[in-house]
Amino acid sequence: MGETLHKASSKMVKLYEIAKASIEQPQGVVEEVVFPAASQQWLLSLIQEIESEKNYKVKVRATLQSSYRVHYRRMVPHLFQVNQHHASIANGSSERVKNQP
Repeated sequence: MGETLHKASSKMVKLYEIAKASIEQPQGVVEEVVFPAASQQWLLSLIQEIESEKNYKVKVRATLQSSYRVHYRRMVPHLFQVNQHHASIANGSSERVKNQP
């Protein structure tokens, strides 16, 4: 693509210019008001960047959730065993203390 989106600050400046031009000429034609502030190509690049970031974040989140879900499913039975073991030790030791003279 011709113009690329470099920095967040430059994006904010362009978006500010678009907003200001739109407010100053609300009845204006897009080609006459918005495109002088930001070219159509720049706007297309912005749209593609935002859409690709959104899809990427959704995929990463789904992968992480799936990974953790599988991990915790494998760990839960072990955690229950450890918890039962500690509970039986705690109950057994408290009974021994009560039974001692």
